[in-house]
Amino acid sequence: MLPFHILSFGFVIGVTALADKEAFDWVSGKKKILDKDMLGRYHSFVWLGLLLLIGTGVLLLYPLRDILLTNPVFLLKMLFVGVLVANGILIGRLQHAATAHPFSELRMGQKIELFASGVISTAGWLGAGVLAFFLF
Repeated sequence: MLPFHILSFGFVIGVTALADKEAFDWVSGKKKILDKDMLGRYHSFVWLGLLLLIGTGVLLLYPLRDILLTNPVFLLKMLFVGVLVANGILIGRLQHAATAHPFSELRMGQKIELFASGVISTAGWLGAGVLAFFLF
């Protein structure tokens, strides 16, 4: 199961990188707006990857639950995963701005929300990924 968990992580990081490249093009003005269907596909693929990670993670956890559920590193990793889930919901609500308006036309509050979500996403994926190496 561990190889599938690692492949799922690679998949979701790859899709996230593609989506982030589109977002960078939008923020930098290279693209006025983003394609709604493409953005929706990226978002769906990230959710698929996250759900695969959670599913394979549960299967990896079960035989070691007595050890892992008392491990502070594992619990911190789960906090990062929880933040990623919550942020995924937030991104779903924020992404419409990129399909309707150029970034330069957004209000400052909207820009801050989008950047904050990006920072949270980056920290969540890096945190969960790095902590995986310290579990055992």
